[in-house]
Parts: sequence; structure tokens; C-alpha cells
Amino acid sequence: MAKKKVVLFAISIICIVAIFVLMNFLFFAKQPVESKEEAIVIAKEYVQKKYNHNFNEYEIRAEQENDIWVISYGLGFGIVGGGGPEVHIKKSSGRIIYCSLQM
Repeated sequence: MAKKKVVLFAISIICIVAIFVLMNFLFFAKQPVESKEEAIVIAKEYVQKKYNHNFNEYEIRAEQENDIWVISYGLGFGIVGGGGPEVHIKKSSGRIIYCSLQM
């Protein structure tokens, strides 16, 4: 009887994990980010939601470093920083892997 309960418990756990993985794939999977423009749009949307501010006064620069898009908000003239956000987006998945305000 106890052995049967353990087997049923193990099967239940496996099913729950499988459902979680499937739901994560279906609802949270992102698409690859192929262009600089796409990366900027994703970063702008994320920053607006996270900080409730659009940072329109900043110049936005996007650079690709390996499989990462780095989107930096600068004060213009090539100056990065000044308290604007920096967002890192994984190119292959479109996921935000880092976002912080710069010094």
C-alpha cells in the first residue's frame, strides 16, 4: 500500500513538472531578436513597465555583443550613463537578462 502511494506521488510530480515546462514554453517563450530596431522596441517597452518612465530625454544606442543585444540610454554625444537604463537582451530568445540604471 505504501509503495503504491509513493509511485502515485512520483507520477503526480512528473506530471506537474511536465505541465509547468509546457506552459512555460507556450506562454513565456520569446522569439529571436534579429535587428537593432527590434531590440530597441523591446527595451523601451520593458523600461517603461519597470521604471514607469519613458526616458525620452536620453539617446538610445544598441550594440550586439555575441548573443546579447546591449541597449544603453545615454545623454547624447556618445556619452553613456547619467542614470539612464541599460538593458541586455538575449538575441536567440528575446529574453531580458539584465536591466539596471547606469551610474
